[in-house]
Amino acid sequence: MWQTETIADVQRLFATNPYMKGLILVGSNASGEADLWSDVDFVCIIEDTAVNQFYPTTEWLTLLGHVFAVEQFISQDRRVTRVCFTDFRRADFIFIAENTLTTIDQWFYPRSQTRLLFSKSAIVSEALKSFPESEKVPPQFDDQQYEEMNNRFWFKAVMSVNKVMRNDLLIGLHLALDLSRDCLVLGMLFRDREAGTSVHRFGGPYNEIVDDLGLCNNEHSKVERILNIILQSAKTYDRLASQWSSAYRQSYPLFAEWVKAAKEKLP
Repeated sequence: MWQTETIADVQRLFATNPYMKGLILVGSNASGEADLWSDVDFVCIIEDTAVNQFYPTTEWLTLLGHVFAVEQFISQDRRVTRVCFTDFRRADFIFIAENTLTTIDQWFYPRSQTRLLFSKSAIVSEALKSFPESEKVPPQFDDQQYEEMNNRFWFKAVMSVNKVMRNDLLIGLHLALDLSRDCLVLGMLFRDREAGTSVHRFGGPYNEIVDDLGLCNNEHSKVERILNIILQSAKTYDRLASQWSSAYRQSYPLFAEWVKAAKEKLP
């Protein structure tokens, strides 16, 4: 599969970089459970003073392929770059400074889902021993968070009706879709609580919420209907973004081809 080649490319790129002290493959590719739709997850240990060589800059990604889209965020001591290439290979790079390894209280991935690709540091090798034997239980959704979510939902519900009745369908639908999203989030929280983990390689439990919301009830299968919603949203966004700025680079045509290929794999 495409992941094997991507892992080799990343390993070759980082192995000769003097700032890269260790590279760890994590997730389904490390445990041998990857399939066509699995992305590739890397934990990249870098020299403390060289963080800006890899984050937030993304120029180095061009050495791995043509970039289609990127998402970045910072979480505690981790800097994360998620990339999708134009051939729709997907990879997550989690950057951690070498000296912070000893202060990290909890690793997200269990030891069964980690594989050391290379290490140039004794700190990296020692840190691997702190990876848990099993997956960590997801953080609890406490009563205060639950109450806050309830209040936000019902306030948005009232506002969405007000907007629709004043013919502000743009904001009305925006709020209405957000209400559906809240229902899905609550379903995901139920699933996490019952499974004891927030990592789910495959879905199933609580998928009936999709039926309850009535967003995918027509002659198509639910999977195809959701793909159509995604496709139409992408097409509309591409059109609006092009109108906003002439510098915008259209992405819908390439994306549509990928979705078409995905539909062809449906049973």
